[in-house]
Amino acid sequence: MAAQTEIATHGLTSSTAKTFLDRLPSIERLMPALSYAEIAGEADPPVVEQLVSPNAIRQRRFREKQAALRNASEALQAPSRNGDDEEDD
Repeated sequence: MAAQTEIATHGLTSSTAKTFLDRLPSIERLMPALSYAEIAGEADPPVVEQLVSPNAIRQRRFREKQAALRNASEALQAPSRNGDDEEDD
């Protein structure tokens, strides 16, 4: 950025233009550096992991869904703990 400013400065011919350029705020002041996390927020899994290994993420989601389905079916098959299933003779 400093090189571009120097090139622009050499192209200026009047002292008024040079004074104007000197009074301008710096680029860093006008546009501070932004991080992706500040803009998009935190992601699970992290964005870098999503970009690098999309298939691994699909596999992990598939395994999580399968585990949830397995746990749900086990809960349906488990006997009641309240004793409601016991028949009184």
